Amino acid sequence: MLSAIKYWIWLSTALDPPGAWLIYSHFGSPEEAYFADNSSYDFIEALTTLQRTTLKEKDIGHAEEILEDCTRNDIRIVTWQDASYPERLRNIPAPPLVLYLRGKLCHFDEEAAIAMAGTRRASPYGKQMAREIAYEITIQGGLVVTGIVGGCDYNAASGALRAGGPLACVTAGGVDVPYYATESGRRFLADVVAAGTVISLSPPGTPHLGLFFGKRNRLLTGLTVGTVCVEAGSRSGTLQVARLAIDQSRDVYAVPANVGVASAAGTNNLLRQGLAIPVLRGSHVLDHYRHLFPLKTTHAPSRYPKQEPPRCSANPAPTYREPFEKKVDTINSPVYIDLEALRDQFTDDELAGLLSQYRPEN
Repeated sequence: MLSAIKYWIWLSTALDPPGAWLIYSHFGSPEEAYFADNSSYDFIEALTTLQRTTLKEKDIGHAEEILEDCTRNDIRIVTWQDASYPERLRNIPAPPLVLYLRGKLCHFDEEAAIAMAGTRRASPYGKQMAREIAYEITIQGGLVVTGIVGGCDYNAASGALRAGGPLACVTAGGVDVPYYATESGRRFLADVVAAGTVISLSPPGTPHLGLFFGKRNRLLTGLTVGTVCVEAGSRSGTLQVARLAIDQSRDVYAVPANVGVASAAGTNNLLRQGLAIPVLRGSHVLDHYRHLFPLKTTHAPSRYPKQEPPRCSANPAPTYREPFEKKVDTINSPVYIDLEALRDQFTDDELAGLLSQYRPEN
C-alpha cells in the first residue's frame, strides 16, 4: 500500500492540481504515469514544456522522503481513490489527488461544513463577527472550516475552539508548520489538532508562502457547502475565495459593515452585486441547511462568551491572543523593509505569506 502511495505523492508534487488531474485521467493511475515511456508525455497537448520536463525527471526520491515524514509525524495521507476522500471535494473540477491531514478525521460529507474567510487586517468589528459566527455555527452542530492566519481566520478558529470544536483548518503550507513561528503560534496549531483537523495540499515542512494560497482557497471552498466572507477590502484574497465558491456552485454569504469602511469594501460590494447572502449570525447561515443535516435549533448560548475556554490537556497555558505585533530594532536600518507600507502592491494572501517569514518570536 505504501509503495503505491508514493506514486500519488510523486504526481501531486510534480504538477499543480489541474495538471496532475490531467495526467491521472490520461493514464488511469499515478503508477502507470510514472512508468510510462517519456515520449508518451509529448502526445498530451495540454502539458507545458516545463510540465513534460518535470514528469520525465521521475524524481521518486522526494516522494519517498515525504512519505517517511508523514509516517514519522503521524500525518495522514488521503488519496483520490480512498474511501475517506470527501465526495464533496471529489466533484469539483480537477480535484486534488492527495490530501495531508493531522488531528481527528472529519467526515466532511456528513457535516454542514461552512468555510469562513476574511482579511488578515481585520477591524475589531470583523474579528468579533468572525468569533461570534463561528462560535454559534459550532454550538449548533455545524463544522467551521477556516484558515489559521491572523485576522478573521484566526478569530473564526478561536470561536469554534471556544465552542468546544470540532473544526477544520485549511493551511497553505504543511500541516505540521505553524503559520506564526512563535510559541503561541505553535500552541494554537496544537489546539486545532487536538480539537479537529488540519488539512493541506502541501507536504509536511512546506512554508506558508503566498503562492500556495490559491490552492488553499480552492480546497477551503471545495470541502464546504457554503462560504461566509466576514470582512474583506477591495483587494482582499477573500474575494478570490468567494469567486471560487461561486465557480464550485457553493452558497456565498457576507457580513454587512458600515459604508466607507475600507476593510469591508469588498464584502459590501459582494452584497451590492447580489453575489452573497447577508448574514448577521451563525444561525442565519445554518438555517439554509437544517433540512439536510441534523443541526440544533437552540440559540442559547448564542454569543461568544467572555470567559476563557477550557484548555486541552496537552496545552494548559492560555494561547488565545492575536499572534503578532510588529517590532523593529531600528526603522532607519538600510535592510529594514516595511511590508505594511507596500501592502497596496499585494493581495491579502500574498502579503500574509511574506509577513509570515519575518514574524519575531513572542
